[in-house]
Amino acid sequence: FPSHDNIPFVFKPEGMLAHNMGLNVYKSIDQTEPVFDVMYFPMIWNKGNVASYPRPDHWPRKSYECVLYAIKGGHQQHKLDLAVIDVPQIQNQDHPAGKPLALYEHFLLRSTVPGDVVLDCFAGQGNLLRAAHKNKRKSINFELSDVYYPLLAKAYRETEE
Repeated sequence: FPSHDNIPFVFKPEGMLAHNMGLNVYKSIDQTEPVFDVMYFPMIWNKGNVASYPRPDHWPRKSYECVLYAIKGGHQQHKLDLAVIDVPQIQNQDHPAGKPLALYEHFLLRSTVPGDVVLDCFAGQGNLLRAAHKNKRKSINFELSDVYYPLLAKAYRETEE
């Protein structure tokens, strides 16, 4: 196995196997303790009636996205909920991959408490920043695109008002 000294998290697929076999405890063959525990199945964001057509002549419309969910250390969820999240996508928004404010609020309320810090490395139009501010969380946001950075700056100004 490669060294994990400089890797911030380790995904251990044997955890999925142990779960599927009904085992509560499993011994890892890797001695590095993971920082993040990645859920072994994706959450599903049901976008409602908004859908994309990756191959309109051959495939059905895709009206969902898979969400990779992980927890850090022994962190617990603050709101237990289903793995399918029904939050309608917003049409005609300023960012082609933008997520609705309600989706970010869902994850913040599920996983954090007021005062916690959240990170968005692809901040786009700034909806995580808005949701964090509204729900009394702190956020660190990055957007490298010259096209979308003004949208993030606008969201920041709105939270300062």
